[in-house]
Amino acid sequence: MKRKIISVLVIILLAFNSISFIAEANSGRGNSGNAPGKNKETTTEVVQQPVAESEVPEEQKEANESIQPTEEINTTTHVVQSGDTLWRLSLQYQTTVENIKQLNNLTSDVLFVGQVLVVPALPPSEPQPKEEQEPIVVEPIQEVKRELMNLAYYTKYWHTDMNSYNNLTSYHSYLNSIAVTAYDVTAKGTIEGFDAPEAVDFSKANSVTPYVTIQNKFDPAMTNIILSNPSLRATTIQNMLELVRVKGYEGINLNFENMYASDRANFNQFVKELVEVFHAHDYPVIVSVPAKTADFPTWAWSGTFEYRTIGELADYVQIMTYDQHGSWGEPGPVAGLNWVENVLRYATNEIPADKILIGLPAYAYDWNLDQPSRNRAITWKQVKTLLNTTGASVKWDNAAQSPFFQYTDGNGERHTVWFENESSITLKTELVHKYQLGGVSTWRMGQEDESFWNAVQQGLQR
Repeated sequence: MKRKIISVLVIILLAFNSISFIAEANSGRGNSGNAPGKNKETTTEVVQQPVAESEVPEEQKEANESIQPTEEINTTTHVVQSGDTLWRLSLQYQTTVENIKQLNNLTSDVLFVGQVLVVPALPPSEPQPKEEQEPIVVEPIQEVKRELMNLAYYTKYWHTDMNSYNNLTSYHSYLNSIAVTAYDVTAKGTIEGFDAPEAVDFSKANSVTPYVTIQNKFDPAMTNIILSNPSLRATTIQNMLELVRVKGYEGINLNFENMYASDRANFNQFVKELVEVFHAHDYPVIVSVPAKTADFPTWAWSGTFEYRTIGELADYVQIMTYDQHGSWGEPGPVAGLNWVENVLRYATNEIPADKILIGLPAYAYDWNLDQPSRNRAITWKQVKTLLNTTGASVKWDNAAQSPFFQYTDGNGERHTVWFENESSITLKTELVHKYQLGGVSTWRMGQEDESFWNAVQQGLQR
């Protein structure tokens, strides 16, 4: 009997030890579910086994592949100053207009003085190898001179017209920009005109920036069709952009003239949309405006142009400071210095001064006092010929700082000619420094000789 009891006890004891062994083994399987031993401390090191590619869910693989290392961009801030545009800032900070807009969540290209922008920080300069130090020589502080734009209008009125080209090849060393004026818009938003590859190619080969000028045929009704239709505005701007890209221009000059004063808001909107599109492709925009000494929004010819808005949007504003008088009216200075200054006093209160390009005329007007229908425009070169053939004596108007002369032609008809000479051109060019302007523009190449450019250079290098 005792043997039976002992046998039973041995069997029970062995069974209990087996259960304890199994529990000990299971306690090392981790913290999953309700597995035994989940609250038991363990120092067992878990080694993760590689998972076969086929075991990874497909959506997880795609997510993993889409994760790319984030590239950190060093940034700084820029406080907007008078004259700043997104295009200018993109050049200054070696980036693009679109990048600046993304960094600042901008939806338009309009900037305001005092606005703080986030911009890419310029990379540090490369460390230079140390050299043996020389005694330090303190040089006098010199004023840093900004580059002034010296732009000439290059015209092409027919396929074989090379008048401007001949002067470009002769006088390009005086210039840093041209505006090829050979294209007009149509009522359908297309662009028509004469290509000038010779001007583009020669300019680029000689460090002259070629802009393209787009005009509106002086047609207010046709221009209204474009300006008042959002879809047609977009089509026109895209066609302008395509012309610039395909023909190799490096910017655009918008020169719409003789528009309805009632299209003032439409024109502002067109300029805004044009600038946004062109800045997105890193092209600068010049807008031409008529000269005026005050703002009269209902006036014909000048009422369409709101200087302040255009000045905020464009990179440069080319003010046509010529035709103070013309063949359509009474004799007088083409661009009297006192009148040009009145224009600039008003303009610099509305437009950042360093965006302004004043206009210089390379032409004159000859008024026939006895037959006004025969009044005419003549070129800088023709004035010299006329003086030689008539023997007329040149007079000087002190108020306008402009020359003029009178003569009688072979028919006995009396004439008065107001023109520009080297002195009057230099005096007007010097206004660039007095008013801290962006530069000058000349209408037009082909009418002048080298003495004209010498006069401009003398004024710019004052």
